[in-house]
Amino acid sequence: MLICMRHNSIIGKETQEKGNENPDDFYKLIKYWHKHREFNYAKDEDDENLKDREALLYNGFLCLRTEALMKKINKSFPKAKLNHVVAYLVTKNVLKSDADRNTGKIKGIRFLKIPLDKL
Repeated sequence: MLICMRHNSIIGKETQEKGNENPDDFYKLIKYWHKHREFNYAKDEDDENLKDREALLYNGFLCLRTEALMKKINKSFPKAKLNHVVAYLVTKNVLKSDADRNTGKIKGIRFLKIPLDKL
């Protein structure tokens, strides 16, 4: 499995070599990608290409499209599933939910919403 070398310090070389997923690594990667602006961010909620963007900074939240997030995570962890990532983020109490869902809607598009102060 070919993995970016810069992620070695984030998720641990042993984890990468074995191909194992440690749920804490999902959160570390999200924080890293946000800090280094590695998401394709929409300029605002009125961006005409909002549905094609990976992320949006909105009202104090990092809002992530689930498909885009999983595409990035699966580069390091090919077997990772969205429900595992979401379940872990819920246990860390870092997701803002709408009613019974773990996503929120912005302009009719669903996003995972992580408060910026948790990153």
